[in-house]
Order: sequence, then structure tokens, then C-alpha cells
Amino acid sequence: MTLSTGGWLGIGVTSPSSALHVDGSTTGTSEVFRTTVGSTSIGYWKMFRGTTEVGRIWNNNDNDLGLYASASSGDIIFQTNSSGSPLGRMII
Repeated sequence: MTLSTGGWLGIGVTSPSSALHVDGSTTGTSEVFRTTVGSTSIGYWKMFRGTTEVGRIWNNNDNDLGLYASASSGDIIFQTNSSGSPLGRMII
């Protein structure tokens, strides 16, 4: 584990290139990241812009996986790469 002078954390790397940089290629497994919650809990990751929540990725007790845009005007956009530029394929 490496903490750079700029405050970036690297796990499995000596020179992290983002705020959290995880390299699982040396672990001997293809699993790099895991979060776990209790069997009766709803697990989620929250995303913020400043102090405003903008979205969540979540799962529930029925093993559903959800994407959630917090703002009433926020879209969920699925994109692919088209010649180096993001191209919207589906907008909800």
C-alpha cells in the first residue's frame, strides 16, 4: 500500500494515478474490489458532486442491481467509446 505525497492511495501499485488506485493483477484472483453488507441490508455506493448527492449504485434483498440518479432532472446514461469520444447509447 502506498500513500503518495499528494494524498493518493495505491493498493498493489507504487505510483497511484488517482485518488484511489487499486491493482488486483498480483492477487492471483480476478476479484479486485468487494463491498459486503448484512443479508437483510440494502448496500449502496453514493456519488457526490461537492456536498450534493448525485447518484447511487445499489442492491437490495431481492438481489436486484440498481442505478439511481438523485436529482429529479438527472439522467442515467449508458455510453460507449466512439473514436475516443463518449457516445450515448441509452438515456433513462
